[in-house]
Amino acid sequence: MFKKVGSLIFFITLSLFVFAQQSNIKFDRINYKDGLSQSDVTSIIQDYKGLIWMGTQDGLNLYNGFEFTVFSHDLLDSTSISNNFVHVLFEDSDSNLWIGTENGLNLFNRAKQNFRHFLKGTTSKNTKKLNVWSITEDENKNVWVGTDSKLFKLTKNTTTPSNYSISKINLPLSTKINDLLIRKLLFINADELLIATESNGLFLYNPTTKVLEQFTTENSKLKSNIIWDIHKDSQGFIGIATNNGINILNTQTKTIVSVKELDNVIGNKIIKALYEDKSGIIWAGTENDGLYKLKSLSNADHYLYSATISTSLSSNKINIILEDRSGIIWIGTQAGINKFDKQKQFFKHYQHWPDLPNTINSNMVWSIFQDKSENLYIGTNQGITIFENSNNIVSYLKPDFTKENNLKNEGVYSIYQDSKGRIYTGTDGGVFELKNKVFLPLSCNEKNTSRTYTIIEDSKNRLWAGTKYGILIFSEDRKNCESITTKKNVGTNLPSNVIRVIHESKNGVIWLGTDGGGLCKVSENENGFSLKIYQRDERSLNSLNNNSVLTIYEDKAGIFWIGTFGGGLNKFNPKTEQFDYFTEKEGLSNNVIYGILSDNKDNLWMSTNKGVSCFDTKKNFFRNFEDSDGLQSNEFNTGAFFKNKYGELFFGGINGFNSFFPEDVKRNTSLPIPYITNFYLFNKPVQIGSNSILTKHISELDELILKHKQNVISFEFASMHYSFPLKNKHAYMLENFDEDWVYVNNNRRANYTNLNPGEYLFKVKVANSDGVWSKEVSQLRVIVEPPLWATWWFRTITILLILLLV
Repeated sequence: MFKKVGSLIFFITLSLFVFAQQSNIKFDRINYKDGLSQSDVTSIIQDYKGLIWMGTQDGLNLYNGFEFTVFSHDLLDSTSISNNFVHVLFEDSDSNLWIGTENGLNLFNRAKQNFRHFLKGTTSKNTKKLNVWSITEDENKNVWVGTDSKLFKLTKNTTTPSNYSISKINLPLSTKINDLLIRKLLFINADELLIATESNGLFLYNPTTKVLEQFTTENSKLKSNIIWDIHKDSQGFIGIATNNGINILNTQTKTIVSVKELDNVIGNKIIKALYEDKSGIIWAGTENDGLYKLKSLSNADHYLYSATISTSLSSNKINIILEDRSGIIWIGTQAGINKFDKQKQFFKHYQHWPDLPNTINSNMVWSIFQDKSENLYIGTNQGITIFENSNNIVSYLKPDFTKENNLKNEGVYSIYQDSKGRIYTGTDGGVFELKNKVFLPLSCNEKNTSRTYTIIEDSKNRLWAGTKYGILIFSEDRKNCESITTKKNVGTNLPSNVIRVIHESKNGVIWLGTDGGGLCKVSENENGFSLKIYQRDERSLNSLNNNSVLTIYEDKAGIFWIGTFGGGLNKFNPKTEQFDYFTEKEGLSNNVIYGILSDNKDNLWMSTNKGVSCFDTKKNFFRNFEDSDGLQSNEFNTGAFFKNKYGELFFGGINGFNSFFPEDVKRNTSLPIPYITNFYLFNKPVQIGSNSILTKHISELDELILKHKQNVISFEFASMHYSFPLKNKHAYMLENFDEDWVYVNNNRRANYTNLNPGEYLFKVKVANSDGVWSKEVSQLRVIVEPPLWATWWFRTITILLILLLV
């Protein structure tokens, strides 16, 4: 990524509608309210078990996706962490976890959950503490440690691997250098160690020859002698984060360059962190200017903190960046952790922000439409917002009550373009034509002042409008209209005046969805209109199951899919006039369906009162999405749905609207990792100790031995997958007790009582939020010892004694 090629790659982004607002990328925030010990996160790693470790200015934090375990310094415990101020975390190739703190280096003992100390400086007021800032490892498994004044190497004892010999590396420094605070260490290869310092630039050291080369602002193109981070990209180039922007080190020529295109994007910002993700994207964190996502050397997205946007960065001061195994980007900031999850970016969310220009005029969205010129219309409770495609201008059409022929009310519930390109809107004040951004009421011999929910043009070029008080039918020239209401002649009486949806089938028949009156089929002959009504029949399993019809979708086969208010999804065959239905019992997220759209694979996407449901019509399988997936909220609105010619789907609700391409909503296939976190005896957590049942942490045990009276036990577990932790699923089984796996969704505790003496095997498996189960199974052998009188040797001795007495 840092490699500068002859001609830079230009990224062309297709945007079906463009308007200026805060980037649609969402960040999840994790802070002290979630259990983090302190807000300023200095370091992050993911260990070999999949656990996330975070260093702060006040403690070391272990995070399993559900809760934190905090490790703090204890003056009375020599095995506690040496200091609460954590600078750096590092896991070596043998899975040892090293922690660099103020005044020391720590090695974590996973079994005992405590620490071993190295390089602890003196606490004398006259002597400087030995603060550890950087840790790395060479190919011989030696651990190198950079402090605020020295460089050390720890070599593992070959006969006793738990022991290390420590040697101070005497660098051949210039006499001009009095202090050498080492911010970052990085091995380019076995013979080249990069040493980034706080005020003396960059050093290249050969551990074999002891040759040291220094790069500064005086002898190279280094932008600043203050270096915060160095990162090697996938092509072998080194990014250098300085106090004055980014440099690139060519490892072949050993030259430092400054890239003009990169300077134009980043400028002279203080860069605190650099990281390349698996897709080759470089992330750059700054001191006070937020986060940059470098898609090329000349193309970057910029993310900033916003006081009004809860999904923005929580701080503009970035300390550390990490990508975990599942592709989630973790950003350590001055105000906690920010988590960027690609799985939550499918649904673009657009809403009203008072402090940002060119956003929608209200978050209450009632209608969505894109015209033939690809202008996007958003109808809200405060008029219409138009995003004009040709010039990226945003127009707000808000009623002016002092002008004649303008909207009678601000709410816009439907927007439609007829075959001649005319735009019509359904409002609280009736049907209006939108012409040159002016609302003109359609003339009608009937009353055209009712709230209008839906508008369509039929195959005869007439305009049908479903209102709060029946149907209005406008002639082709729009100069005359007639109505159908509950008070018309016999045969044309509507079962309900509230018309939520009008649909013309492929064979030219008009169908009406009513509020409380069911489904109506409109037939027309020379004598006028007649209605056939389909309603719920409690005596029939093949009738409409709910009389409030909100939306109708007709598929390629002519089958109707009907969304109801409380009855879920009804499937209707007009030829057989038979209904079938799917509800929450079959996996639908909610029985209130506001809108139905089809994707290019014939899956149905439905907005509901509990998110969006995707229905596979071939397999009769639902996949559900909620606000935690990036939706505007769980509650959507009737009429606020649209599919454009590119296949992009739009759904609106009470907090703005979403747009997405269904083909982008992919299943998360990254595997979770099961982890046993705690053990309880009689509902109390068991601590590690020499006299305890647990001589090691439960996750480090292979076997657990219990007395026969210790037969009320619980295991707590977690799934190491951080995309949607609360949606992860769990299953457990105690062999020789449970007959099969026990599936408990997001419940993370297994309880057992009155276990008989014997041998058991406790097993845990987990699934991510998309139902992908782990290949790995975490297991623990459990032995419940029999009472003394039930042991074989006690019985043998007893029998022998009886025989002797006899």
